[in-house]
Amino acid sequence: MFEQQCAADIAVTEDMHTQDSAKSNLEKAHVAVKKNEASAEECPLTCFKSKFEKFMFTPTDISPLIYFRILFGLIMLWEVARFFNGSSSTKIERYYMQPKFYFRYFGMGWVPGPLPGLYMYHFFAGMALLYVFLILGLWYRVTTVLSWLGFTYWFLLDETMFLNHFYLVSLLHFLLIFIPAHRNCSLDVFRKPELRVAKVPSWTLWLIILQVAIPYVYGGFAKLHPDWLAGEPMNMWMKKKMTMYPLSIVGDHIEDDWWVKYFFSWGGMGFDFFIVPLLLYKPTRPFAIVNNIFFHLMNAKMFNIGIFPWMMMFATPLFFEPEWVRPVLKLEWFLGRPISTKKELKQSPRSRKWVVGFFCIWFTVQGLFPFRHHMFSGDVNWTEESYYFSWLMMIRSKKSTAKYVVRFTKTGEIIPVDTKRFLSSIQRERHVDIPGMILQFSHHLCDYYRSKGYGPVEVYVDVKSSYNGRAYQPMVDRDRDLCKCEEKMFSQADWIVPMTTPLSEKRENLPAWIPKWERKSRRSSTRKSRKKVEKTAEVGNNSKGKKESSKATNFDDNDHQVEDKQQSGTNNADVTTK
Repeated sequence: MFEQQCAADIAVTEDMHTQDSAKSNLEKAHVAVKKNEASAEECPLTCFKSKFEKFMFTPTDISPLIYFRILFGLIMLWEVARFFNGSSSTKIERYYMQPKFYFRYFGMGWVPGPLPGLYMYHFFAGMALLYVFLILGLWYRVTTVLSWLGFTYWFLLDETMFLNHFYLVSLLHFLLIFIPAHRNCSLDVFRKPELRVAKVPSWTLWLIILQVAIPYVYGGFAKLHPDWLAGEPMNMWMKKKMTMYPLSIVGDHIEDDWWVKYFFSWGGMGFDFFIVPLLLYKPTRPFAIVNNIFFHLMNAKMFNIGIFPWMMMFATPLFFEPEWVRPVLKLEWFLGRPISTKKELKQSPRSRKWVVGFFCIWFTVQGLFPFRHHMFSGDVNWTEESYYFSWLMMIRSKKSTAKYVVRFTKTGEIIPVDTKRFLSSIQRERHVDIPGMILQFSHHLCDYYRSKGYGPVEVYVDVKSSYNGRAYQPMVDRDRDLCKCEEKMFSQADWIVPMTTPLSEKRENLPAWIPKWERKSRRSSTRKSRKKVEKTAEVGNNSKGKKESSKATNFDDNDHQVEDKQQSGTNNADVTTK
């Protein structure tokens, strides 16, 4: 009996343990279900974050970075060499030594001016040496930092010399500091073989690709403008540039066709919007390459925009698969050092967080900053408020003139200002298109005459501007004393006259009050187009009236013969030589 009782107790105890274990398992199952539900709710963000980090740090071939380092160095070396060229004087002398006054970007007045004397030549020679080091990959980190500082200083010296591609070049200089483009095929690897790698995180390549893609995309947004969609100013450019060889071969046949301006205007907008995805997508890549080359060669021929077409055209291989660049460009044996190796550049978890943060912040700023001009009313291409650094490239044409007068407050005397005393020829030509530069020069005139002991002065400007072929209209309020006006970043300028002239009102001859030197420079740019029109008209008249002209010539010759005979008969003593 005792043994049976013990067995029963043991059985009951086992049942209780079984029930307890079942309850605990059930509770664990409930907890697991709750965790799964919570994870399911967080899955979109978690999945995106994990996929984004995987995309950012996937090992990729280093060859495109090497290609870009060499390409960028060569193009910048060429750009520096262009500033040493010149028949009578170099660009360095004309732009950074001869002017007495330099326009400064808003908020950048603290940047030092050009170096005195011949030191600007030394500066450009030093920049050339830095680009040689960049090409060879020598002292890469120091070289990239110094070249970025040097070029940005060069870029900020004078607002007159603003170019959108200079802004792009400054950004690319900065990004090169963080990209390991020297970890293969470089003298740094020759000095320190332990630096050599074949694979780098993919973010290093996409940092360059996206920065190069931004001017394309935002150039497309900028062309969503009523004037551009109506074919202006492309229509004016085509009539002027199609007279240039070899464009004249095609221009003779299509110059007067109405569809030409729409084809190039809308085609350029479509190119900017779609060229990047077409280059990235392999099936459409051959078509995109052909269009990319044609587009940039046309720009290089039609517009004087320096290195930009060539830099963007030769940057096309960056959009291909990284492994494609190495065999095509023969980087396997550059400098006698084979690139193949199994070593990869790895990053710690902490450094990955910094990279992801920098990547997101950088392109958020790059994506939003160009749209800041929408804070202001009016056409940004007319007012030029927040025009800079917004990728508004080649979408407007202006022809402007300005007449400055200074009024001495004490005496009431008014004198005209000869701008040639203060500005170089290129400064006089370019500053009249931009109200901010007109205001800046007016403040300079105020300070100049006050420093000469004239006391308080007032500056008034009569500015007439033709925007995209419109009739001339005032751009600045001529009754406002510009000495009392200020340029502000986040508020509308009330001294700029809004654009009111419709596109249908076209400009005619330049107003008579334009100074002679300016009227001459403006008219000289249209001489080639006028010659073409005159030549075409002459050829048409000759072909239509060939017989009539020959008869008229014979008739005139007979009249001269009769007249000579009459003169010889009436007065033999007079000898007339004709």
